[in-house]
Amino acid sequence: MNDKELGLDVFEMADNEEIKRIAADCPASPEEKERMFKLSQKIYNERTNESNEAHADEVSGVEQYKKPIWHKIVSAAAALALVAGLGAGGYMLARNKGADNHFAGGENSQVQEAAESNYPFGEIDRVRMLCPAIAPAAIELEPEQVAELTSMLNELTWEEINDKEPAEGENSLLHIYNNNDPYLLIVNMLDGSIMYCKDADGKTETKLYSGSEKIIQFLNSIELDPEKFLNAIGDLSAKNNSSDIWKYVHVGNKEAFSVPELMGKNIELAKQELRERGYEYEVKKEKNDEVQSNYVIRTEPEAGTELRKGDTVTLYVSMGSEGENVTVDDYIGKMAEDASIMAGYKNFKVFTYEIPSNEPQGTVVEQYPAAGTEAVSGGNVTLFTSKGGYTAGEITYRFIVPDDINGRYAVDFIWTDGDGITKVESSGNFVLPEYGNVVLTEISGKGNGCEATAYLTNLENNKKAELGHYILDFDKGDYTVIDEDIEGAFEAIK
Repeated sequence: MNDKELGLDVFEMADNEEIKRIAADCPASPEEKERMFKLSQKIYNERTNESNEAHADEVSGVEQYKKPIWHKIVSAAAALALVAGLGAGGYMLARNKGADNHFAGGENSQVQEAAESNYPFGEIDRVRMLCPAIAPAAIELEPEQVAELTSMLNELTWEEINDKEPAEGENSLLHIYNNNDPYLLIVNMLDGSIMYCKDADGKTETKLYSGSEKIIQFLNSIELDPEKFLNAIGDLSAKNNSSDIWKYVHVGNKEAFSVPELMGKNIELAKQELRERGYEYEVKKEKNDEVQSNYVIRTEPEAGTELRKGDTVTLYVSMGSEGENVTVDDYIGKMAEDASIMAGYKNFKVFTYEIPSNEPQGTVVEQYPAAGTEAVSGGNVTLFTSKGGYTAGEITYRFIVPDDINGRYAVDFIWTDGDGITKVESSGNFVLPEYGNVVLTEISGKGNGCEATAYLTNLENNKKAELGHYILDFDKGDYTVIDEDIEGAFEAIK
């Protein structure tokens, strides 16, 4: 291998000052420079021996001329590293030149492996930077910038500083998105120190490390193009989670990518504005005495919030003081998911419960209100779906709780089973409205054609009233309603 292969001839015209400058700019750590220095001594000795053997008959002046240059290289091991391709990740380049390359194996290969694993916080997928020049906006680094930054971070020794406070002065905040586990690096733009923060408040799980002037230079070189600003990031210092910065992604003109003020606008005009900005929308209707029917009461999220194109804005629209009546569709026989979507189109709030049935699991077998009923849009629709079978000897009794009921109650069933024995089954206590909009009571027994009476008790005043009369069929796990008055029972025990 000759000097041209190593690129050493570049130093033949360099003076001592130039050699020092190159060495000073070398990105290698002091420990790496020491290893390079020893390696360069070894190469120098080998080259000197080769030169002495090949040129034994040459005048001593030639040898006198070449030795000082090799001494220059030995004294500037960092410069040798740069020329041989060892600086800034060049170990791979040297290794790829072949097995006979002096830089391909041994100690320096171990240096490369160490350099590749120096960064202690895992892979870096994406980076968003906040700095004083553009606050409160941020900017997302391009993939090639992320790669360059990653290379620099990998080269650091990541020595933790335990006896030093972060330097005063401006900081650049690097929000790292790492496999859905975001964290924050705070780079001090004065001394290059780097603080790791698990959360954006800078108080949870923080560590301080020595940094690099190169990273300061790199961050200062990033073009801060207003067209690429991520606007309305918000005051992250008031939040506890570094992932908040990843919720906002729009760039450029803030006004063009934020939720418009739609309160008090006609629903159709509001829909049009959202479509023009690339947003989806969902309409929910509510009773409202102050806003006229079909006009927007409020939006979620609120006006001014930046969203991703294609995100959904919920429009809360007035039905007026009385509400709008719509016809309830027939959901029996449909799968629960399909039925829920259909009910959602009419702005119903859908509740589903499983009960025993021989219909395929998930099929709607009962619904309230019944199909064809007029109901207020925005009200409740309850769907009972099949468990995919039943257990003989077990019946699930159920009823819908009327609106505006509160208090502590119990339901008791009294019936005579197939053996002529009188049975009593209680639901236990339930508190409304916390319990939900449906009361479910499991009844166990045997036989069929068993006549039963259900009683509702108000446990706060001990008043009791009949809910209804039923025929129980434990063989099929079902029951038939003879008569039933849920609202009347609750009214009677107020």
